[in-house]
Amino acid sequence: MMKKILIIITACLVLCACKDQKNTERQILLSNNYSQIWCSDFAPNSIPIKKQKITKIDVENNIEEITTIESNSDGFITAVFINEDKIIGVDYKNSNIKLMIKDKTLSSFQLTLDENKNIINLFNDQNKQVYDTELDEKGRISKSENKIWENNAIEQYTYLKDRLDIYSLEQEEKAINNVSLGSSIKTYYFYNQQNQLIKSVTQNFILIDKKKLSNIIRPKGLRESKITCFYLSHNQYGDWTESFCLNRFKQKNKSVSRVLEY
Repeated sequence: MMKKILIIITACLVLCACKDQKNTERQILLSNNYSQIWCSDFAPNSIPIKKQKITKIDVENNIEEITTIESNSDGFITAVFINEDKIIGVDYKNSNIKLMIKDKTLSSFQLTLDENKNIINLFNDQNKQVYDTELDEKGRISKSENKIWENNAIEQYTYLKDRLDIYSLEQEEKAINNVSLGSSIKTYYFYNQQNQLIKSVTQNFILIDKKKLSNIIRPKGLRESKITCFYLSHNQYGDWTESFCLNRFKQKNKSVSRVLEY
């Protein structure tokens, strides 16, 4: 009798471990997909989200914007709309992604997908590679290089307990007096004991070639900033449904609400 009980307990432990592993792998794939196509802040916490209606209010300028994200049965993004205008369309079957303005195609790219539907490369209509991704040993995005808009952008990702911990972006913006100017964005993510996103801190730094610093006047459009966002009202799946952000003066500058369909 005791042997039977031990066998049952062992079998249950193995099944639970397999289920946890499968859930972790799914969460990694969903996080990758949102990081590559839209923004990791909106990635599903545990299970696929079929549709998101995101209402963002710019408090400082009193502007409301509605973003709709549609996904397939696996939770991978298939379309993004801003105020009902389609701006992104993804066709995994034909390995194609389109960037659009008012439902008209602006640019079309061919995708290279791995066996898990991770986007590895993008090629433009001239068959030139404009995007490249590196995955770590767990299949998580560790680095990507983006040349879609000609300016070189390098993104790097670090993780803590399979959750995105730090995201950084370095991008060359422009050149003045033969001096390269750019921006460096770094976002730190914080989670509660249930691994639910509760806070992010984003810092924006200006990158200037220090050797030629005396030859340059810093443009007014480039400035350093810090934004702190809080994520609230998590549902039964661990997804946040409300958030707000504070600027460097600790003034509220943005609020966001999400309506989610599973």
